[in-house]
Amino acid sequence: MKLNTKLFDLTKWNTEMNPLERLALKLFNKSKAGYGAIKLTVEVAVVDKVSGERSQVKKKVCDVGTVQFMNLIAANVFASAQTSVCKDTGATATRSVPANSACTTIQVVAGTAGTTAAVTDYMLTTQSASTQGAQTAVIGTVNTSTGVMLITANMAAPGSTIVYKEIGIYLTANAFIFCVARDYNGSGWSVDTSHYLAVTYTLTPS
Repeated sequence: MKLNTKLFDLTKWNTEMNPLERLALKLFNKSKAGYGAIKLTVEVAVVDKVSGERSQVKKKVCDVGTVQFMNLIAANVFASAQTSVCKDTGATATRSVPANSACTTIQVVAGTAGTTAAVTDYMLTTQSASTQGAQTAVIGTVNTSTGVMLITANMAAPGSTIVYKEIGIYLTANAFIFCVARDYNGSGWSVDTSHYLAVTYTLTPS
């Protein structure tokens, strides 16, 4: 008997799930039955700078890929120019992305405020400053057997305690910055000066 994972809310953080939802998430991650052609999950942890010990570890299926994510897929995978329809992080909703225009800077971003994520999100609500709020992402090699790809980044340790509540992915295309994923955690991750925030996104074909 197979548990129907779609009956459960897998966008909760694992620490907020009931036992059945945690089982459903486990089956979801092992299954080929995702929410479409690609499933995106995220794991966030607070890491000790010296020992590497991880705490406050939370993972889940991502809240949203955004409208801009679909714009960039259309432009760069399906060679369909997106003309005057893309909303950048500066809130200009008429940006264009030509067909087959490479994405350049790819960043994992983190912030301290926000509301529940929505597909229409175009930026973090309150991105943290400097390297505590943005780091160039490390894009892993696609596994030739499973198709899994990792996107990882570690925020810099803060000068004073930060309580992070939102994370996301920013891409630059045609010289404009677009938010392609955003997640929100109301309880947050408290990070002091001896720790840093580590974020791992996993893309899996389904």
